[in-house]
Amino acid sequence: MCGIFGVIGKAPYHMKTMLALLNNERGTDSCGLFNGTQRLRLPISIRDAIKENKIPLNYIETDIFLGHTRNASRGMGRGSWGTKENAHPFRVGNTIGAHNGYISNWEDLKKEHLPKSTFDVDSNVAIAMIDKERFDAFELFIGRAAIW
Repeated sequence: MCGIFGVIGKAPYHMKTMLALLNNERGTDSCGLFNGTQRLRLPISIRDAIKENKIPLNYIETDIFLGHTRNASRGMGRGSWGTKENAHPFRVGNTIGAHNGYISNWEDLKKEHLPKSTFDVDSNVAIAMIDKERFDAFELFIGRAAIW
């Protein structure tokens, strides 16, 4: 599984970094942040990203601080170090989102609803279906999901 975390509103820098660090154990293959206008995706753990100063301040010193830590279970990065390509958050069309959990029928949904896509993870399929305004997607998913 992965981890999702976030704060919308005023919060001190140290609180946001501690929140991110508390999610490190949920996934160390890659991490990502969204600050309301930009997304940052890194092929390293959130702990290493903070320790190595890989996160620009404009991602933390903002009123929108949403993050994801990835434990690669499928797609590129599975069984190896993480990849930037499968780090969340994903952008599909006008939608940005991150997913925690699994959707076991994602390949069937991809074939039926997104036949031209090249996605290789369930999370990307979920975000793409939301972008296509397939709000019934949640009824179609088999598995577990938390999405922001």
